[in-house]
Amino acid sequence: MAVNIVQAGYDLAVWDVRPEALETLRGLGAKIMDSPEEVGRFADLTGICEIADPEWDEQGVEAIAAGERGVLAGAQPGSVVAFHAAVYPSTVRRIAEQAERAGVHVVDAQVNGGGVRARSRTLKYMLGGDREQMERCRPVFETSGSSMMYMGALGTGAAAKVAHYILVCASLVSVSEVMRMASEAGVDLAAFQQLVHESAGQSWASDHWLEDFSPVPPERAEHLHRRVGYALGLADEMGLCLPAAGLTHQLMRAL
Repeated sequence: MAVNIVQAGYDLAVWDVRPEALETLRGLGAKIMDSPEEVGRFADLTGICEIADPEWDEQGVEAIAAGERGVLAGAQPGSVVAFHAAVYPSTVRRIAEQAERAGVHVVDAQVNGGGVRARSRTLKYMLGGDREQMERCRPVFETSGSSMMYMGALGTGAAAKVAHYILVCASLVSVSEVMRMASEAGVDLAAFQQLVHESAGQSWASDHWLEDFSPVPPERAEHLHRRVGYALGLADEMGLCLPAAGLTHQLMRAL
């Protein structure tokens, strides 16, 4: 996403918990900062992402946004902070309350599609918050995204992203079981995949099973397992019981 922004001609400043991640951007002309605070001081728009690491959690994202040397410590009045990171809606709103005291705007700008779609500039954005601020940000978001879907008030973009994890993983668990049954019955799996594609049972998981998930890469399965657990945490925060999601969380371990 950062590469796309700088290649589109924007003046970009970046910081990362992993210094080695910045070398490509340095070569492209981005300014490398020593802290999130410095990025906030520089930027009209700051986008905050998380890294796919089991040790990296929501508290880390919140510290980057609102910690002692976080973005808000340097952000100028009238600037915008956009959350691309997967955080709970309550976290987005809590940080927005702090930002408001400094005259800084916060928006949801969650993305779906991962590194492949970021490189092809076809990410799907799930937007939440003030529409006027969203429109200010849209040209920058469009450097990486092909679709902008407005979900509602601040926090709804975050909720949409987290809820979507459950659908993805429930579908993978179901397709795994069905493909195992078809295989044991001697069915040609390529033909069966095409049948499902043209039927009511079609899903992204079924369309990509043989290409990407047979077998499921262990690191990807673990990553998705954590994501469902994260979604269950949101459900618990909201006082919801989601038994099917809980079962999906358990069965992801079997993939």
